[in-house]
Amino acid sequence: MHEQFPNALLLEQHGSKYHYELSTEDSHDTHQLATIFSVLQEHKEDLRIEDYSVSQPTLEQIFLKLTKQETEDDDVRKSKCRCCTCCCCFTCCCK
Repeated sequence: MHEQFPNALLLEQHGSKYHYELSTEDSHDTHQLATIFSVLQEHKEDLRIEDYSVSQPTLEQIFLKLTKQETEDDDVRKSKCRCCTCCCCFTCCCK
């Protein structure tokens, strides 16, 4: 999969079912979904794919991903700041 889509990110695996997130950087074509279908169909046997589907993320999925990233960023900022004992410190107050 990574040969055809270098930035593919495996999100889930259940048995023989795989859920990947494909970056728009993987397709330089203006018809990105069409390109994805074309590549998958062309390499279906090589990748041992029986069935596949392609969809764009919903607004809810985008919102949840952004919220998760923001939470992780906040956790990283909190863990790096050792200058104060405040548990809600989001930015370093030393500067």
